[in-house]
Amino acid sequence: MEFDEFIKLRDIKIRDNEHLRVIKCFYPYLRSVSGDEQLLPSLIGNILGVDLSNVTVETACFNGVNDDSNPPYVNVDLYIKFNNDIKVFVYGRKLEHLYELKENEYVIFLLANEITSNVIKTGNNYIYIK
Repeated sequence: MEFDEFIKLRDIKIRDNEHLRVIKCFYPYLRSVSGDEQLLPSLIGNILGVDLSNVTVETACFNGVNDDSNPPYVNVDLYIKFNNDIKVFVYGRKLEHLYELKENEYVIFLLANEITSNVIKTGNNYIYIK
């Protein structure tokens, strides 16, 4: 599926260039595009350093949070919830203040234009992709 088709199919409202960058980086790993339900758990597991080989995605949303979760920062660019209660909030920018995250919460800052292996992990489940 081409990117423009995906945007239209999922009715995604692109807010800014940072949001667009996150969408372009992660959309090929979604089952609705790839047909492989393990691509996104595998990718996120590698980034987080967590074994997600036996989990599935409950939700992956580029339009904000679609359940009762409260993201640690507003305007999340990608929200992912797995069936083992791990929640991942992806932002296309670095934010100034780092909050204490709840158990099983992770924040990824995607600062590159592509998903790279240059991953820096800090305490409290914050991950930077440069």
